[in-house]
Amino acid sequence: MLELKEVSKFYTSNGITNIGLSNINLKLHRNEIVAITGESGSGKSTLLNVISKIDTFDEGEIYYYGNETSYFSISDMDDFRKNKVGFIFQNYNILDSYTVLDNVMIPLLLKGLSKEDAKVEAMLLIKKVGLDGREKHRGSKLSGGEKQRCVIARALAGDCDILACDEPTGNLDSQTALEIIKLIKEVAKDKLVLIVTHNYPEVEGIATRLLKMSDGKIVEDITFEQVPCEENKELKFSFQPLNKKVIWSLGLTNILRTPKKTFLVCLIYFIISFCFLFVAQYLSSTIRSSESYSDFSNTFDNRLFVYGKNGASFDADLLSGYNYELNDFATELSYYYKFNNNSLNFCYADNIDEYKLVAGTIPKKENEFILLFNSPSKLTIQTNAKNIGTEIVFEVNNGSGYERFKLVGIGSYKSNNTSEVFASGCKRLQKVLNKVTPNYYLEQNGHKREIYLSLVNGDTSPRLIIPSKMYEENPNISLFTDMYKMNDCEVITYGGEKVYLELSVDGPSNLDPYFASIYSSKSKVKKIMDDLTESNLKVVYPSEYKDENALNKLLTEILIIISVGSVSAYLIGIFFICYVILSRIYRSRVKDYAILRTLGVTKKDMSKIVNVEMIVIGYSIILFTYLLFNGLIFAVDALTFLRQIGLLTVILYFFVMIVFTTSMSKRFNKRVFMFTVRESVRGDEDDD
Repeated sequence: MLELKEVSKFYTSNGITNIGLSNINLKLHRNEIVAITGESGSGKSTLLNVISKIDTFDEGEIYYYGNETSYFSISDMDDFRKNKVGFIFQNYNILDSYTVLDNVMIPLLLKGLSKEDAKVEAMLLIKKVGLDGREKHRGSKLSGGEKQRCVIARALAGDCDILACDEPTGNLDSQTALEIIKLIKEVAKDKLVLIVTHNYPEVEGIATRLLKMSDGKIVEDITFEQVPCEENKELKFSFQPLNKKVIWSLGLTNILRTPKKTFLVCLIYFIISFCFLFVAQYLSSTIRSSESYSDFSNTFDNRLFVYGKNGASFDADLLSGYNYELNDFATELSYYYKFNNNSLNFCYADNIDEYKLVAGTIPKKENEFILLFNSPSKLTIQTNAKNIGTEIVFEVNNGSGYERFKLVGIGSYKSNNTSEVFASGCKRLQKVLNKVTPNYYLEQNGHKREIYLSLVNGDTSPRLIIPSKMYEENPNISLFTDMYKMNDCEVITYGGEKVYLELSVDGPSNLDPYFASIYSSKSKVKKIMDDLTESNLKVVYPSEYKDENALNKLLTEILIIISVGSVSAYLIGIFFICYVILSRIYRSRVKDYAILRTLGVTKKDMSKIVNVEMIVIGYSIILFTYLLFNGLIFAVDALTFLRQIGLLTVILYFFVMIVFTTSMSKRFNKRVFMFTVRESVRGDEDDD
C-alpha cells in the first residue's frame, strides 16, 4: 500500500535546522497494525504526519499503491486526507462545540451524502463505538474515553484506508485505554493502522508489527504477523467542491454551537454599526445646520420669510396672491402638553402638504387638531394614540378666559430638514397661540434676574406677557428692551387654573418685529423670491439659506473640517479596537478550523465556511442596526433624531461595513492557512 524511499524531513527554528526524519525506507501494507515507538523527539509523530499528509517531506519519495505523492498540492493533500486517512489524536481534536452526532456526520457530509443519509450512517457508527444515547451531548461534556470513541467513529465515517493514531490512549486511565485499544482492533479490518505510542505494552496485544525510532531513523523493524502485499493501482483525485448546502450547514452550525462567542461578535458589530450611524448622523446634522438659517426654528422647504428693509413694516397688500401669515410667531415656538405623565414638545404648523393619517381621524371642527410626527416609531404612535379624544385646556392672555382643543388624530410626514412634531388642522389654535406669544426671555446671573423684551408689531409701549407664578417669584425683576432698561412696561400675567398646554420658556430669537411667512411649493420659491425682491422686500428661504459673509463661510468650513476630522479619528479608533477584539475571538477558533482541515476540507471550501460565519453575523447585525435606527424594529423615541439619515449616508454605511466584514473574513482565512495542518493542530507542542 505505502512505500517510503529515502524520505527525510527537516525543521528550521531560529536559524537552526533540525532533522525530523532521516532517509526512511519502509513498506506498509493493508491489515497491518503497526506500533511506532521511541523516545520523545525521536520522530514518531513526524513519520505519522508525513505518511498521513498532515505534513510534507523534503527529500525522497512516498508511494501510495505505486503512485508518487511528492507532487501533491495542498488540494491533493486535503483530498487524500478526506478519502484515505482517518485520525485519532491524543488530545482528541474533537470539535467541543459540536454534538457527538455533528462530529461524526462531518466526514459523511464532506463525501457528498445528504444530511438525512449522513445522520442515519452516523447513528450506526455511534452505536458501533458504544456511544448510543450520547449523540446529542456536546463534545465538551464527554469524558476522555467518550471523546476518543467519538473520534474513532468519526474516523470510520470516512471509510478510510489508513487509520493514523497519535498517542490514542495518552490522556486516558488504564481501564479506558484498554477499551479504546480493543475498539481500534475491532475496527481495523481492511485498514492500515499506525499507532504512535510511548507505552508499547498497551498495544502489544494487537500490534502485528513494531517500529522503533531514534533521532529520526528507524532502528528496529519487527514483524509479528505477515500480511499479503497488494497490487499497485492508479490513484485518482476527484476534486468535488462542497455543495452550498454543506457549506451553509457547517457555517451555521458553527454560529449556533458557539452562542457566547456569537453573541460577543454580534455585540462588537452592533457597536461598530451604532457608532458609524451615530457619527454619520452627527456629521449630517452639523453640515445641514451650517447650511441653514439658524434664526428660524422651523425651516421646512415650503416656507419663506418676508421682511421690510431694515426691519421696517411693509404693506401686507404686497403679499396678496400668496398664502401668507403675518407675524407667524406661533410656528416659531415650541409648545408643551402632558397626559398621564407622558409629555411632548411640538410646534404649530398647518402647512405640511402631505401626511399620512396613522391613528384617529382628520380634524372636522374648528377646535380639533392632529399631531404630525416625522416618520414616527410604532411606540410613538401607540403612546400618543392613547390621548386621542382628550381635550387640552389653554388659558388665554390675562386669565379672563380659556380655550379647549381636542386631539383627534396622529399623522406621519417625511422631511429631511427637521424631526419636530407639529400641530395641524386648527386655525383657531394658531390664532390663540399668537395672542399669547411670549415676548421675553429670562437671563439669570447669580441672584440677578433680567427680562429682555421683544417689541411686537412696532409697539412703542412694550407689554410683558408672563406666567403669574414667574412674576410672583421675581417681583423686583429688571425689564430691558434692545439692551436699554425700560421703566414703563405693562405686565400681563396669566395663571389660575391648571394649564395642560403651556408655552415653552424659549421664544423666537432674532426675529424682526414685523414679518410674514409665505407658504408655497418648492418649485415656485425662486420666482416668489425674485418678485418680492423687486418690491423692495427682503426674502429669506431658510431651507437653502447660504451665508454670503466670507468670514462666516470660512468659519463654517473650518468647523466642518474639524468636525469631520475629529469624528473620523474617533471612528477609526473604534474600528481598530473592534478589529483587535474580533481577531482575538476568531483566533480562538483556529484549532476548530484546523480540525476540519485534517478531515479534508480544502482551503477554498474552508474559506467559504468562514465567510458564511463572519458575513452572516456581520451583515445581519449591520442590517439590524440600520433598521433599529429607522425605528422599524424597536420603537425607541430617543433615537428619533437619528432616523433622518440620507440616502448617501445609508449607501456609505453599508459600503464601509460590508468592506470591513469582508476584509475581516479574508484576513482570518489567510491566518487559518498560514500554517500547515500539523502546526495548526499541534500548536506549540514538540514533535515526537
